[in-house]
Amino acid sequence: PTPRPRSRRRARARPPSQQCYPFNGSYGEALFCIFDGHGRNGEMASEHCVASLPQLLERNPEALVSDPAQTLSQAILDLDDEV
Repeated sequence: PTPRPRSRRRARARPPSQQCYPFNGSYGEALFCIFDGHGRNGEMASEHCVASLPQLLERNPEALVSDPAQTLSQAILDLDDEV
């Protein structure tokens, strides 16, 4: 059988939770996170995390470079306190 040609799909707009933003002042650096909000107001909690975590990480750029694991861990703990 001859394979059918693939149709070209139009690019759909991504939902707010799947958008790309500059990180650490650059589109050349990346931060990938999954904020899977469940339950009542879960989407609002996810959106808060999307907006807040990069800001928490970027408040100390030297630590982010010198000890990214500790900086990320502390930022997540701080974010958990906020939520």
